[in-house]
Amino acid sequence: MELAIADLPDEVEALRAIVKAQAAKLALHASNPQASNLHASNLHTSNLHAKDTLIEKLKAHLAIVKRARFGFRRETIHRIVS
Repeated sequence: MELAIADLPDEVEALRAIVKAQAAKLALHASNPQASNLHASNLHTSNLHAKDTLIEKLKAHLAIVKRARFGFRRETIHRIVS
């Protein structure tokens, strides 16, 4: 429940409800730190996977651009002809 300062209600009861919800959320994380660590670990793993995928895509694209710019390597053409 992320709220901007401008979006906060003016009513005291509504503010109390928001504070109670945040306190409950903090208490849950404090009582079960392994769950929050597991969630953070999953996020870290998925970020690493996304970065690895991006790197592989960029390497493939770079190879295509190099081939278009400089042509095939001579050794590769020699192997194909032989």
